[in-house]
Amino acid sequence: MPAAKSAPRADAAVSTSRPTITARQDTTPTPPQESKKLAPGTAWVNARVLSVEYSEDWPGSISLQITKVRGYGPSTPPIPPDSKLSINVLGFVKANTQYKSVFKKGDEISAILTYRKGLQIQDGQNSGDSWAISDIKEQGDHE
Repeated sequence: MPAAKSAPRADAAVSTSRPTITARQDTTPTPPQESKKLAPGTAWVNARVLSVEYSEDWPGSISLQITKVRGYGPSTPPIPPDSKLSINVLGFVKANTQYKSVFKKGDEISAILTYRKGLQIQDGQNSGDSWAISDIKEQGDHE
């Protein structure tokens, strides 16, 4: 009868050298982080004033072309690049009179916009979603 093969010894199969794993630097581009935390439903934008409609010597509504979105708060719908928004600013300007002369056709502004979801009204119609200005930033402001 042939001699039985002996099983390899357990300690003989163990190697003391282990493979070395090295981490690579993450090269995934990340969008720039603004230092200011934005509230839910808000966006910080740079925009060009396309037109201003006045109501009794007060800016009543403006048309903006978005030139850059600097940041979004949580749950804020995206604003497509170069989109045009019509915004009623009469209430904002009357509450913040220092901004009465900020809205001039052709000027660039930096502002915090607040998203307003339209209300559901009779027959399933929607009153329309809209944006409102909640703050004006200085162009060099990086908060």
